[in-house]
Amino acid sequence: RDMPRNRVYPTGAALGMLLDFFNVDWKPRVSDAATSPGLAEMLEDRLPTTPARSDSLLARVKERYRYDSLRATSDHRVQAYPIEYQAAVDSLENAPGFHLSVELPVLNLSRSRTCAGRRLVLEKPTRSFAKLCHVYTLKQLGNDDLFLEVRESAIAEETSADGTSRRADFVAPGIRTAELDGRRVDLSRRGTYSFNRMTLAGPSFQMRYDGQGTLSTDGRRISVRLIPPSPSEGK
Repeated sequence: RDMPRNRVYPTGAALGMLLDFFNVDWKPRVSDAATSPGLAEMLEDRLPTTPARSDSLLARVKERYRYDSLRATSDHRVQAYPIEYQAAVDSLENAPGFHLSVELPVLNLSRSRTCAGRRLVLEKPTRSFAKLCHVYTLKQLGNDDLFLEVRESAIAEETSADGTSRRADFVAPGIRTAELDGRRVDLSRRGTYSFNRMTLAGPSFQMRYDGQGTLSTDGRRISVRLIPPSPSEGK
């Protein structure tokens, strides 16, 4: 599900075990990632060879493990991955219901999620799509100013290029409560509002924010932007 990130853990452990097997004192040599030697370089002393023999061994290994076929398959999957991601996002965009987009600062933000099925992740900027999150929660650390909980929904996330904000998109089958500064708002009517306190809730989600922000709606798509308090405001 999280192949781009999680594959490094078992791969790194396997390489460490291999170096231990050949009695290579590798740990001090990899403490600095910028100057760390590669696997072949660290094995040179334990497995001496010549360039000609290395080329011969490499050719045998590639043939034995079907390198060319694996490489072709990998290249195809790399090219297809962003297309699959975009198709998943498009399916969310075209889903029936109210489309909610929440943009908020990542500073002091806590996120938890329990998702099922395939999860797609792209980098630069960081984007992810989960087909089904049983529970997705965002909270503000250190206070109760922010609480967002979404249940049984697809979730698309994107982190800004500078890493200071995150946007979460999801679809809700309905909205039961929409209050800004204690007053009900008709989200079926187009408009843009500023607020100092907000409450939104529906059958599959609930959200409250005790702070400034803006809300825009066109009757179907609802965009919420939360503004963090300035350091001088204090709470």
